[in-house]
Amino acid sequence: MWAVGKTAHGQPGPLPNCEPVAKVEVWTHWPDPACMDFSDTLAALRAAGPVYRASGMWSCFYHNVMDLFGFADYLAKMHTHPAVVEAVTERVCQFYEQTNDRFFALAGNEVDAFFFGNDFGTQQECICSQKSFDRFVLPWLGRFTAQ
Repeated sequence: MWAVGKTAHGQPGPLPNCEPVAKVEVWTHWPDPACMDFSDTLAALRAAGPVYRASGMWSCFYHNVMDLFGFADYLAKMHTHPAVVEAVTERVCQFYEQTNDRFFALAGNEVDAFFFGNDFGTQQECICSQKSFDRFVLPWLGRFTAQ
């Protein structure tokens, strides 16, 4: 849903020229958490029996934001337009946070742990600088961990 029209991670996403922050708010493709239907997932959790259940939205926001800008544009915008990166990250992460809140409220005690993930590095190093990671990524990792 985030990579509208993309066929590979390296290509520009739908928001490579998204400047200023006001353009983030008027983009019409933001998903609505209220439209998520958890019926099948909840039925599967309830039918699983007495097992440990880790569930929730995968919440791979780092990749989603990267897909929206395109890999190179995302990394560049962290330096050239940080407010735009923050605004897009906020929209993506709010979707996951609100969707997970709804899901966990419906699932009740059917979920034992929240399982989410992102890939932040390569075999050799982090994809972005530590400073950028601390600014754009780490706050949301904390919020999802608390969730």
